[in-house]
Amino acid sequence: MTRVVSSLLSCLALLGLLAGCAAPTGSGHAGGPQGQIDGPARLKMADAAADAGNSQLATTLYTRALTDPALPTEGRIRAAEMLMALGQPAAAEAALTNRLSKGGSLSAEDETNLRRALARLHIVAGQPARAMAECDALLARHPDDMAALVDKGVALDLLGRHAEAQAIYHRALARTPDDATVLSDLALSQALQGRIADAQATAAPLQARTDLPDRIKTDLGLLAAAGNDPAHAAPLLDGRTPGDADVVALTDAMRARSTGDGH
Repeated sequence: MTRVVSSLLSCLALLGLLAGCAAPTGSGHAGGPQGQIDGPARLKMADAAADAGNSQLATTLYTRALTDPALPTEGRIRAAEMLMALGQPAAAEAALTNRLSKGGSLSAEDETNLRRALARLHIVAGQPARAMAECDALLARHPDDMAALVDKGVALDLLGRHAEAQAIYHRALARTPDDATVLSDLALSQALQGRIADAQATAAPLQARTDLPDRIKTDLGLLAAAGNDPAHAAPLLDGRTPGDADVVALTDAMRARSTGDGH
């Protein structure tokens, strides 16, 4: 299917959602009062707009969906993640912090999920110290929270504190030894520390797995590129090549660390 056809179908899907969300004359809409569109319906419309490549409309619809106080936490997190992907970090953060400010009206589960999402947003926004603060708050209440534990490791890596990050990944692997995400994060941490051979050994169990998400395949491609194995790296780099500028920058940094030139 060509990109043009795909975009056309996405636009048609959006029109269908708009038609389906319009309340019939003289009757109320199932999602809210007569003539109104509720948050979950707007969320579907926003997803369709995003799929169609209309980022401006998608941003508007995600923002409007968040004005529905009854929007479930799962939908709120989804909207925040999409706003971040659309280049709206302030709106993404507000989507979560505004709900967290409600305090006592939140269930414990909803608060935990919102704080996990907020930590991830801080990581994506390049604010690892703020992410660590959220993770530490979660771990103080729930020491066995694996998501918060691993996210703290990622934040530590972003701060250049690789040894501390690796200690956390090893703690996580003691509980779930075959976790592909944690193995990949540990391998990248070791590579960023300059321990490329150790990183490749850590990632070795992942090589034969066929259930890996694209993000982890890309990580394996970066490790292969850092180990001067472009033939193995190329099919894993999600359309990029070992010669692309961002790949070269990261792999050169890994190699510099391994030779002692990165200090």
